[in-house]
Amino acid sequence: MREIAAERGLSLEREGLQDLGATLVRDKPKEFCNRVIAGAGGGPAAPIVVDGVRHVSILNDLRTLLAPRSAVCIFVDAPLTLRLERLRLRDRISPEQLAGLEQHSTEIEVERHFRRIADLALTNCGALEVCEQQILRWAAERRLL
Repeated sequence: MREIAAERGLSLEREGLQDLGATLVRDKPKEFCNRVIAGAGGGPAAPIVVDGVRHVSILNDLRTLLAPRSAVCIFVDAPLTLRLERLRLRDRISPEQLAGLEQHSTEIEVERHFRRIADLALTNCGALEVCEQQILRWAAERRLL
């Protein structure tokens, strides 16, 4: 998403990226998905990670385009207070700004659907490395890696 925004001379701030994503999902979803897959690199059987999928329709398109490879959805959440603190430190986002961002259509779909449809759902209250290890163990158990 950031690459497309940069090519178009658009803002790389979260709100601008949300708006661009919503536009691409609405107007050119398959083209967007193909670009994401191509940008991931690797061979036709290599595993890829697509971070930040926020629309069920895009997840379904990715699964179709990646077939016969497996495409799994991993949902990582954190309590709102922790998310706010992480965003404040990383992006300098205020509580008011976060509240506005959370109401964007892209975030609403995540909250309503992704935890329920995820193949793996985690709550990350600790270090990123611990969460990564949980995901890698889960993937190895299923022979996804």
